[in-house]
Amino acid sequence: MDRFFAEKGFGFVHFDKGQQSIFFHVTQCEDGAEGMAPGTRVSFRIGHNPKKGKTQAEDLRRVD
Repeated sequence: MDRFFAEKGFGFVHFDKGQQSIFFHVTQCEDGAEGMAPGTRVSFRIGHNPKKGKTQAEDLRRVD
């Protein structure tokens, strides 16, 4: 996880070996936002937000 703004309910995760960053909303965190912080390792899939017309990270899960 690159950045996380708990008070706003969103953040960004790195992918493609850290070359790109993608938006996520806490509603996409399968275990909720608790424990999420910059540096947290997560798995996710790349999806599409039809309302915003942009890509987003979905189905985020913390990885130990």
